[in-house]
Amino acid sequence: MMWGLVLHGGAGEWREPRLPAALAGLRAAAERARRSLAAGATALDVVCEAVVALEDDPVFNAGTGSVLNRDGEVEMDASVMSGADLSFGAVGALGQTFFALPGGVLSVTERKETRCASARF
Repeated sequence: MMWGLVLHGGAGEWREPRLPAALAGLRAAAERARRSLAAGATALDVVCEAVVALEDDPVFNAGTGSVLNRDGEVEMDASVMSGADLSFGAVGALGQTFFALPGGVLSVTERKETRCASARF
């Protein structure tokens, strides 16, 4: 079976001196996803593996590399959708956690209801 994987490291200008670290992080995330896929994981699990790898890399504006809010704290949102049944999950305004996406995945796999989150403005 043929498959494809597309990753991006977010918006912005990726130039020296950050470019080599960003490319290495993208390659590591892609390899982690490839291994997961080769082991028989679902597409949803493979996507999560790649995203968690990016969230764990301080080069990217996600997880450990998140830009801080006006109070100097990490505050993240994440969403994910399953193409198999069009279920989706999202979490919003999470603080004090490094990995936002698994919370969105849990809302896909464990609950079949839609919830909305609000943030401070």
